[in-house]
Amino acid sequence: MALTKNEIKKLYGESDPKKMTFFNKIKMLFLHPAHFFEGVKSEGLKPAFIMFLIFFLISNTVNIILQPLSVSLTVYAGGFVIMLIFFAWMHLFVRLLGGKNGIKQTFKALMYASVPPTITSFFITLLIILVLGSSVQNTLALLLNPVALLSLGILTMVSLIIAIWGIYLDGLGIAKLHGISTGRGIGAVIVSVIVAVVILITLILLITLILFLPISAH
Repeated sequence: MALTKNEIKKLYGESDPKKMTFFNKIKMLFLHPAHFFEGVKSEGLKPAFIMFLIFFLISNTVNIILQPLSVSLTVYAGGFVIMLIFFAWMHLFVRLLGGKNGIKQTFKALMYASVPPTITSFFITLLIILVLGSSVQNTLALLLNPVALLSLGILTMVSLIIAIWGIYLDGLGIAKLHGISTGRGIGAVIVSVIVAVVILITLILLITLILFLPISAH
């Protein structure tokens, strides 16, 4: 449903998302993402990057809880770099499907779009850890615990819903910031993921053949 500027101002204290407080921006991303993306077209990349970085770091605190610090730091750095590379990769498909507003708009759309799913996933994961306690790190304990199995089943279903929601937000953000249809925006996201997965599987198969074929030949 379309909102007027007065309605947006009443809900968020400002009619312009660029001037909103940090928390009102988050609230608008959850409740009125289309209006939010429309309002940040002329905004620079810095605010989106800061918000993305904050929630990326917060969400990965779960790794610190479950893994050694050295492993967690590797996950932090590696995951962050991989996400930025993937954003650039996704921009290629945005261009192919008609987006012409530059890579900064793609990065801005994807950084802001990642915030609601990241926040939701973080709290769900934290809830699972609190419910299951030490059994989270014990595979056998998980398999023998009916509550744990039910929790994991629910987590899997919720994760799937969050993934679909995330794809929608990515596509919506790309569509609004590049002036293309939402269908094309979502299409760019889905096709980029499918192509990346196909390339990754192909590389894994080729590396496996290169490493193990000479051994089997002997």
